[in-house]
Amino acid sequence: MDGIEQQYGDQLNIVRLDFTSARGQALAARYRVSGHPTIVLLDDAGRVQTRIFGVPQSERLQAAVQTVLAGK
Repeated sequence: MDGIEQQYGDQLNIVRLDFTSARGQALAARYRVSGHPTIVLLDDAGRVQTRIFGVPQSERLQAAVQTVLAGK
């Protein structure tokens, strides 16, 4: 994820959650995150565009990010 933050940080809002916190639990419930790591990519309206479970290969994550960015 650090590479994605460096590469796309000026185009994306990247949020890491602590699932033991109240905020983390609320957002996990809202976006149906039941395990971690889970990456949820949202569009500008807050709609889920992609959900990736587990640690993705860099190429898969970059492709998913680029797809979401292209839909802006």
